[in-house]
Amino acid sequence: MEMAMVMRNDNHGERKNANDGGDKWRWIGGKQKTMDLSECLKKEEVVVHEKILQLEKNLDPALQWEEEMMVEIAALLKEKT
Repeated sequence: MEMAMVMRNDNHGERKNANDGGDKWRWIGGKQKTMDLSECLKKEEVVVHEKILQLEKNLDPALQWEEEMMVEIAALLKEKT
C-alpha cells in the first residue's frame, strides 16, 4: 500500500530538510517521487472515509437500532437538564 509508506519515516524514504522543502517527501532508491504532505493527507482521508462507509454499511441492524435509541435517550436527558 503506497499511501501508508508515504506517511511513515522508515527505510522506504526520508524527509527532506528545511532547505530542500521540508513539507515534501522524497523516495530513495528505485523511483524518486515527491508528494505534498497536504495531498497525501487528502488521499489518506478519502481512504479512511471509504473504510468508515464500508463499516457502517456492514453494521448489524440490531446494533444500529441500539445506537439510535442511545441518541434519543441522550437527547431526552439533555432536554431535562
